[in-house]
Amino acid sequence: CRGSVNIIHHGTDANGGNMTNIENRIAAAKDPNASTFEYTIQDITCFIPPKPSLRVYDSAWILLGSLQHLQTTMDVIKCFQSIHRVLSEDGTLIVELSHPKETFNMLTCTRNTWEVPIDLDDGAEGTLKVLWGDESDEFDPIKQLRDLTVQFELDAGAFSTNVTQIIPTRLFTSQEMNALAYGGGFEVVQMYGSLNEDVDVYDTELAYRMVCVLRKRKDLR
Repeated sequence: CRGSVNIIHHGTDANGGNMTNIENRIAAAKDPNASTFEYTIQDITCFIPPKPSLRVYDSAWILLGSLQHLQTTMDVIKCFQSIHRVLSEDGTLIVELSHPKETFNMLTCTRNTWEVPIDLDDGAEGTLKVLWGDESDEFDPIKQLRDLTVQFELDAGAFSTNVTQIIPTRLFTSQEMNALAYGGGFEVVQMYGSLNEDVDVYDTELAYRMVCVLRKRKDLR
């Protein structure tokens, strides 16, 4: 949803969706134009536009590995189908996932850390630190599920807290994405190794994500 807020700067309407309201609140709090930002809390497998009059989008983005929370094939296909219904004829779906090399490197897990500034109700500023993944996370090679360690550290001046959860997440291969896209009414037209289009998915040094660009299948247009 923070990405949706950034899009507003370019004069483009944007909606953000999440299954919880934490990220949406962070996104809205960061930007003075947040009043123009529409967000909704929904199940990603059955998306409904928040505005009845806004039924068609030019592009949809599923970032930060959010698709990995859908653990079954049918849930992924239902997600793609629900997005397919609200995209324009030439609309695109961008999906950011872990790189397949992490799927096959079963003994280690990439550990990512980032910080998000938060404006508190009293006008002060706080920081939310997110730790995503741990080397001790277990991987089930049959179901392709990793028990991902997620830790939130909130520093809000006089108040601070630390929350750790173990979240099962699915890892995908490129072949799977082609099949899942087809089942959801799409075709994969390009893959990148990050959100930078100059990084090829096959780049052994720079590629650390699998970013899939999907378009509606021509036979269904």
